[in-house]
Amino acid sequence: MAVREIDLGSVQGPQGPQGPTGPQGPTGATGPQGPKGDKGERGEQGPQGIPGEMAEAPSIGSNGNWYIGERDTGILADADRALAKKIVKSTEISEEGFIMDGKTCSEALAQLNDNSIEEIGKNYIKYRNGRLEQWGRLGISYTAGYGTITFPVAFAGESTSEYFLFAQGKYINSSFQNELLSAQKISLTSAYLYSRQADGKKTETHDVDWFAFGKWK
Repeated sequence: MAVREIDLGSVQGPQGPQGPTGPQGPTGATGPQGPKGDKGERGEQGPQGIPGEMAEAPSIGSNGNWYIGERDTGILADADRALAKKIVKSTEISEEGFIMDGKTCSEALAQLNDNSIEEIGKNYIKYRNGRLEQWGRLGISYTAGYGTITFPVAFAGESTSEYFLFAQGKYINSSFQNELLSAQKISLTSAYLYSRQADGKKTETHDVDWFAFGKWK
């Protein structure tokens, strides 16, 4: 019996169904930036805006100041008058922005120099205008009833009437509540201070503050 040989390799069956979609793979690396594109064409011009209101022109008022409409700016239109308005002839200046004329400035400097201090020492001050101020604390004993002031600096002048001397009475204790003080000028370099109670009796030993002023030259 003869055997028939069949070539099965050329036989193709029908196509099967499509399988399910597999999972998404990882994102790849970013590629290089592309070249810059060409400049675009200029756009059309936009519509014209609404015109603004016309500004008010400045004018000079009857008082010589600049006005904007009816508003007074307070600024003088004349530069010379504006500068003159800021020049004062008094040392009593209460507003900023003022300047002195030469004469007033000179007088102000002279006044400042007169009131400046020439010398300061222990219990005294000398001023350049000749004024001398002195002060101190004097011990008054019960036995004597008075104390002697020796001024740190001798007063200038011909007599004791050319300087002034003051002393301050004080509360000493409950037994000596009121003190009467009197000063006796001895010379231009010294003076006495007397202390008594209101009834004329002596007080306990205590200190008295004093102040004197006059001239040193």
